[in-house]
Order: sequence, then C-alpha cells, then structure tokens
Amino acid sequence: MECKTGTVSEIHTFSRPAGADRDNEDALAVESGIGVVVDGAGLPKQLRGGCRHSVRWYAQALAAEYGRLLVDRQVQMASALASAIGRVAARHPECDLAAGSPSATAAAFRVNGDQLEYLVLCDASIILRTREGAVTEITDDRLGDLVGPVEAPLTSPDEIWAARTAVMARTRNRPGGFWCCHHDPGAAAHALVGSYPMAELDGVIAASDGATRGHQSLGVLPLEEFADEVFAGRAAPVADRIRATERDRAEQLRSRATKVHDDLTAVWLANRA
Repeated sequence: MECKTGTVSEIHTFSRPAGADRDNEDALAVESGIGVVVDGAGLPKQLRGGCRHSVRWYAQALAAEYGRLLVDRQVQMASALASAIGRVAARHPECDLAAGSPSATAAAFRVNGDQLEYLVLCDASIILRTREGAVTEITDDRLGDLVGPVEAPLTSPDEIWAARTAVMARTRNRPGGFWCCHHDPGAAAHALVGSYPMAELDGVIAASDGATRGHQSLGVLPLEEFADEVFAGRAAPVADRIRATERDRAEQLRSRATKVHDDLTAVWLANRA
C-alpha cells in the first residue's frame, strides 16, 4: 500500500512506506484524544538475532498496546509505555530477546483534561504549535550524539555503517547511551515527557524521523512549514517533496551510509476548541 490517510475524531493520520514493495515498519494507534507513532528500528540482523519476529510485527504490537494503555488517564505516559514494552516482550517468550530483538522509537500525545501530555523516546518527534503560531519540536538526540562523532573520520559507507552498528550495540538502553523501546520496560523511564495547556495550543503532531527528515537532515522543508502543511491536511504533498529530494540526493545519502528512503508517518490533532 503506497499510502494511507484517515481521521478519528479530531485526530488525523498519514503513513507511507519507504517503497511500494516494502513493509511499513512504522505503526500508529489512535484513541479518543490520543495519538501514538512507533517507528520500528531498521537495525542490522545481528542486533535482532535472538528473535524470529519482524520489525513490523514489533512496531504494530507496541503501538496497539501503548494506545490502549493510554486510555486510562490516571496512568502516566511513561508508565503506560513501560507496561506496553513488558506486554509485548511477554508475547514472544520463546525468543531470546536479550540476544537481540526488534526495537523502536516512540512519540505520543494525549489530551488529559485541560492539558496536552506528550512523550518521546529516541529520535521520533513531537511538534507543538501554539495559538500565536510558535512551533516547537521535542526529539531525543542521544543516539545521534553517540553515532555522529564516530562517522567524522570515515569515508567508506561500509566503514560508517560498521561503526554505527558497533556504537548502537554497545550503548543501546545502557547508562550513558541511548534509550529506545526494546524488551526492557525500564527504558521508558528515560523518555522525554511534558505537558502543555490545551487553551494555548493550536495543535500537536507525533512523527517518525522519516517524516521529519525534510527539516532535520535534508534541509528542504523548514519546521514551521512542515507544521503548517500537516495541519492543513497536506501531508501527502509533504511526503512527495521529501521523496523527490531523497531521489535527487540518493548517491549522496548512500555515500553517508544513510537510507535513501524511510517510512514516513504522522499523527496530528488540530485543537479547534
């Protein structure tokens, strides 16, 4: 499926896989006043060798569990994520998860009374736009901060990829490293969480890094413009623009051991109250 769009109440969704012939490893979940994006990590097989399940399976299972758990507004968002991680891990006890299994990043928001609550774990993003038009992005840069320095002296794509893989294997869900959804519920305690008064908020977007790469790494779609386009219901043209830029820069991206295309997913709420 090339793309899908939809709406649940005031929450809208858009998702497009990296290619028409590839599984979409992003997943989403929506409930009343709740939006969840889970971005399955396309890590090397050696970091997933203990598990027979696909990245897509993991992302979809985690998004569904997390969305259901967020319905109880008495449960904190990080606690709900910890429970979701634990529940998904319990669904495949036959796998040696500690030996390597799928992982993911997450971004979620929830309307709770007069507050908009949000959570980000790893490099997915939450984007807030206020009534005055100010746009703020919340993302977790710890993985990039660890991986970036090892790339600088390297020129070969194979060398860059090997160095990244080694850093990720050494630092994933460990003190001083980066944190993501994996099999350890304790990782959720390291998520970035916060809240914002609904009365001051024009809207919120949860997005995978495939959706935000237009402004985060490609430099072709400023953050404010990205927010404007998504809230206006023009997520598909945004995706088209990102894809066109990726195609134009394909050789450059490959030379940096960066995927040419990535799954692209956004869930957003426009606050019309």
